[in-house]
Amino acid sequence: MKRLKLSQNVHASHMLTLLFLTIIATACGGMSSLSPTQQFIQSPEPVSAGQGDGSFIVATSMQDLVANSALIMVGRVNRADNIINMARDINDVSKSDPDVFVVGQVYQVKVEQYIKGNGEHTIYIVQREGFLGPDIPKTGAEIEKAKTNENYVAPNIGDRYLMFLRPLAGFSEQQYYVGVAHPWRFNVSDPEKVYPESPWKEAYKIFGQQSLSDIIMQIEYPDKFISPPYPPPGNLEIRPTAELRPYP
Repeated sequence: MKRLKLSQNVHASHMLTLLFLTIIATACGGMSSLSPTQQFIQSPEPVSAGQGDGSFIVATSMQDLVANSALIMVGRVNRADNIINMARDINDVSKSDPDVFVVGQVYQVKVEQYIKGNGEHTIYIVQREGFLGPDIPKTGAEIEKAKTNENYVAPNIGDRYLMFLRPLAGFSEQQYYVGVAHPWRFNVSDPEKVYPESPWKEAYKIFGQQSLSDIIMQIEYPDKFISPPYPPPGNLEIRPTAELRPYP
């Protein structure tokens, strides 16, 4: 009887603890249902997760893009360069992840104008274009296969772009840059008909087609422009995308 009574007391204690934690979670407005990895990706960036395409970190205004960019520039894509593994070792971001390979296609860009920040005349941007899991051989053939399964839009070689970028940490041998959020790239080959290039289809509805001069005005004088209202983001699963993952 004593043993049974002790078991009942322990069970009751556990139930009270669970009830207490539930009350705290409710009082805090509902704790996130995202996994720890997804929370790590989502929380540092004050950029909205948009609706419609599922798994992109996006910006719903020009102000969002500007605020989160370390570098804003206009330049021409010269060529596709090498491929790097964007997945980093969680214990040492200077090393590649030992198990997975996030295909980072490098593009060489000749800078024509810096609108925010400063840098070299030629920079290298990286775009996620595939993913290889732990059980997949990291061969050239598998990388090409992975690229066919990824939802991305490659920049057109020779075209001019307006880009919203931040440095990619973890690569001491070369400074790389990545987009801050979709749509981080706008085609400005025709300065009077500038449009976003992104796999996130809502980008075309939100940003539309504008002139480059109008966009630069929005960047340099954000207080004079009011973003159009847009529905709040839905409940989306945010994919662990190394391309956008913030590292210390």
